[in-house]
Amino acid sequence: MVYVKKALGAVAALTVALVLNYEEMARYAHVDMIWHGHGGGVDSFFAFRWGIRQPAVWAVAFLLFLLFIKTSQLHSKALRVLLFWTPTLVGSTLGLLVTALLAWMDWTVRSSMH
Repeated sequence: MVYVKKALGAVAALTVALVLNYEEMARYAHVDMIWHGHGGGVDSFFAFRWGIRQPAVWAVAFLLFLLFIKTSQLHSKALRVLLFWTPTLVGSTLGLLVTALLAWMDWTVRSSMH
């Protein structure tokens, strides 16, 4: 169970850090499309690939991961559910669903071009 908590905490922390940095990622994507003349040629994983390279995203994700790990060790079950299970399950589910949606969209677009 310890590994499940750590995995959920890591995925949720990275998802929340990327969501918090979304405005800057979107701004950079639009600037890159204009600068390089992409008329919508940026693929669906561009923002993720750009955001994952930012040190601020990793710093926020690391701090959130530590926070999630510490809250998973609380003795009060109500606080543990409120401060650990709820945010990590929501964050992990959101991250996995968005990743699956982007992968499906990318696969659908690539398969329709043939």
